[in-house]
Amino acid sequence: MNIEFTGDKMIYLQLADWIEDNIIAGVFGVGTQIPSAADMAATFRINHITALKGMNLLAEEGILTKRRGMGMYVTSEACMLILEKRKEQFHSEYIMPLIKEATKLGISQKELQDMIATNMEEK
Repeated sequence: MNIEFTGDKMIYLQLADWIEDNIIAGVFGVGTQIPSAADMAATFRINHITALKGMNLLAEEGILTKRRGMGMYVTSEACMLILEKRKEQFHSEYIMPLIKEATKLGISQKELQDMIATNMEEK
């Protein structure tokens, strides 16, 4: 387990993103117990409450489920919920600003689609 916390975003949100990344990557599969808040706090040298806050956020979103006295587990809907959330974020953080800038520059929809297609083919 490795994560580098940056100053851009609150630590509990970065931890939640890290857990989501590991769910998408299959490190934490459906029904898998994730490490406890105490374990994450010790591993990443963060406050226990901060770790718990990130985990509770994911539980509120339906990505994790709490089992009293047993810990938190990945739900069967986790991947779908994460991908849906991240696609919405991608749209608002990247697509909308891209369209706004393309409009300012007089780039047509066709030109923009061609630019994207060309660059995606190169990857």
